[in-house]
Amino acid sequence: TGSMGEEIVAVQQVITSFIQSEENIRTLCYILVPFNDFGNMPIEDNLEYAKVYYAHRLKSTVRFKVHNEQGIEQVVHGVADLLIDVNGLYAHWGGDCPEYGMIAILKANELLNGIQSERAKDGQHHIIVLTDASAKDDYLYQDVIENINDESNVDVTVHFFFSGTGCPGFGNYSNIADATDG
Repeated sequence: TGSMGEEIVAVQQVITSFIQSEENIRTLCYILVPFNDFGNMPIEDNLEYAKVYYAHRLKSTVRFKVHNEQGIEQVVHGVADLLIDVNGLYAHWGGDCPEYGMIAILKANELLNGIQSERAKDGQHHIIVLTDASAKDDYLYQDVIENINDESNVDVTVHFFFSGTGCPGFGNYSNIADATDG
């Protein structure tokens, strides 16, 4: 939202550095789900977009389609698109403080679980949430915990990085972190 300008600049620098580092070799994919507090209903409309990026296409933008376990077609972008999208993030809107963070976590987990790859099914996965506000959809926190900890889903830890005061506090984000070993 409008208050996240400095944080977005830091995220842009960290992601660019990480993609160019040797750590990227161990990464299969990235998922980006910018969320906001537009106040739109249904609440999914408060997600600007949700995309999967294949980590091993550094030099060119490649888009290909895969089908997840439910048979739904999913577009997978190249990591060059991730850099374009991350560098295109900017602080805007806002004003009423709480943001739709829970639906963004659910969407990221849905995309992560939709990746058809044995490598994606194994190992530990991380969802990182950067926010300066509590969740307007905080009532969904039990759904988030149940979804993340569902035995049929991949192993996910949710990490939170907070800035600001949370207007006031950060609601049930800490419960999610505790429940997922974040």
